Amino acid sequence: MIHICICEDDLNISNYYSDLIKSIVQTMNVNISVFSSGESLLFHFSDKCNQIDIIFADIEMGGINGIQTMIKMRENGYCGELIYLTSIKDYVFDTFETKPLNYLIKQENNTQKLIKTLISAIESTERKNNKKSINIGLSTKKTKIYTDEILFIESYKRKIIVHINNGDFYEGYIKLVDIVNEINDEYFMRVHKSFAVNFKFVKSIDKNVLTMFNGTQINIGRVYLSDVKNRFSSILIKDYELIN
Repeated sequence: MIHICICEDDLNISNYYSDLIKSIVQTMNVNISVFSSGESLLFHFSDKCNQIDIIFADIEMGGINGIQTMIKMRENGYCGELIYLTSIKDYVFDTFETKPLNYLIKQENNTQKLIKTLISAIESTERKNNKKSINIGLSTKKTKIYTDEILFIESYKRKIIVHINNGDFYEGYIKLVDIVNEINDEYFMRVHKSFAVNFKFVKSIDKNVLTMFNGTQINIGRVYLSDVKNRFSSILIKDYELIN
């Protein structure tokens, strides 16, 4: 099931979008929830925000506005799709931090744009739902991480740092061995007492230094060196066979 939330303080507008979305997804397994304020959305989902797949958020609301609401949702770990509802376009540059999929101008007859945007959001959600992910307590919350987006994981002073391929990172107090076991994927391997890498993002290995495609270099521990080189070679062979 795909869970869609509409956060809009104007009842007529929220009903309009709710009815329109229902007419578009009537053959799909979709649930729609409506909230009249950013505060109510945060109250219900502050610690379980990834139960939502798609959010339509009004930018201009009384109290906490839509941008502030979505900044807080993103900070709480929300990684679903976001579509802003707005009366004017002046806020576009203020919303970049929250990574919206699109914007809908409320006064415009935007049915076709809504259909296109909603279908794109649903397709993106379905792709994510089919991707392997882990839910691990990082920092002060549960965070959903897609394993194929992890570059490498670093252990530093009893803390781990999960580096993502878009430049983001997550921190938390958990053992490196536990998160590697949780991922349980042939592309992930511990290469040092303080590092585990995703071989999908490994460019090369030269002697005891591993280079990622983003330029990061990681020293391979002596006790791991032979196994790491063997794993890297077997993955290169497997990937070559898949594309030929």
